[in-house]
This record gives sequence, C-alpha cells and structure tokens, in this order.
Amino acid sequence: MRGAPSGAETAERHVAATPLSCRRQRRCVRLDMPAGEIIIETQRIGAALRVAAVDVATGTEVVFQAPISATRASINRLAANKLRYVMNKAAAPKDEWS
Repeated sequence: MRGAPSGAETAERHVAATPLSCRRQRRCVRLDMPAGEIIIETQRIGAALRVAAVDVATGTEVVFQAPISATRASINRLAANKLRYVMNKAAAPKDEWS
C-alpha cells in the first residue's frame, strides 16, 4: 500500500485539475477619459496584480504591478496617469543633448 501523497504531489494534482481560467483571473475595464477611451486589464499573479492599460485611439500600452490590496479606483487612476505620461513623453520633441 502506498503512503499519503506528499505536498508537492498534491499541489501538482490540484494545479493539473484546475482550469487555467481559475489559476489566472483576468478582468478588463473600459474607462472613458477626457483624452479618450482606455482599456485596463488586471491579472492576479501570486501576491501581486499585473495591470496593463491600452489607449484605444493610439494603441499605446503600459504595464505595471500593483499590490493585491490596492483599490480599483487607485489602480485606474495610476493606469490613466502612467498612460498619459508615456504618451506625453513620446509626443515631446527630442532634445539633442539627451
């Protein structure tokens, strides 16, 4: 008779039996900002959230990590601000000294 499964065997069996959608949950949100529409996708990875924000009009994308405890409003605000920063930086004329 075989002994009880080890913790690793139990974890492997659990991961194999769990559908991918349960292991990595994604959530998309559309925000209508004054500058245009933004799509925000959050994906939980371990103890953090991976946040991707895309400006619909230009296709500009930013990706950052946020703590699980962050509120939805703060994530949306940070995503919009970061996207605005990247778009303004790309639109600024290049300085020959930098």
